Amino acid sequence: MPSPSAEDLQPIGIKDIYVKVSSQEGSYSPYTHAFTAGPLNQETFQQVAERKGLHVVEMPPSRHFLPEKIASPIGTGLKTEDELLSIDVLNLDDGEGRYPLRKPKVCVYLCLQPAPFYANRRKQPFRNHKRVMHTACLRTARCRVGRVTLAARYSELALAGVEPLSTSIDLSHVVPKKE
Repeated sequence: MPSPSAEDLQPIGIKDIYVKVSSQEGSYSPYTHAFTAGPLNQETFQQVAERKGLHVVEMPPSRHFLPEKIASPIGTGLKTEDELLSIDVLNLDDGEGRYPLRKPKVCVYLCLQPAPFYANRRKQPFRNHKRVMHTACLRTARCRVGRVTLAARYSELALAGVEPLSTSIDLSHVVPKKE
């Protein structure tokens, strides 16, 4: 028997493939193994029928999902109903034309009360804030009297040299104007 030439030994199957992998792990060897070993271990319908001992059927939508026999076991006999495993039985119960009952998600009793509703409403302007300053000086600066006293205190600190002088406002009483 002559040895096969290089032209006779050509790969059959997947020759060019592009796969986009979205995985947290950097190991691509399982994917490569699946694409190379998968077609080698693939069975025909006849082999599946022989191994399972059952008919292999197809339910295409063109036949309104009625079963169509594709392969039957030849060498082995068919299994009886007593020999069938629970995994081999196909559940075709469609609910007899009724839709399954899907109940809405039940809300917790407290979320329907007015107090949590108003509390969430009060917190809404401050949601997603990374920092909320709750210092006493900012609380007092909200009213007019508080702003005046706070400005006077900052002015005294600036004149004493504790705080730096601001150059963006009129400081004619501190620094004389050039005429």
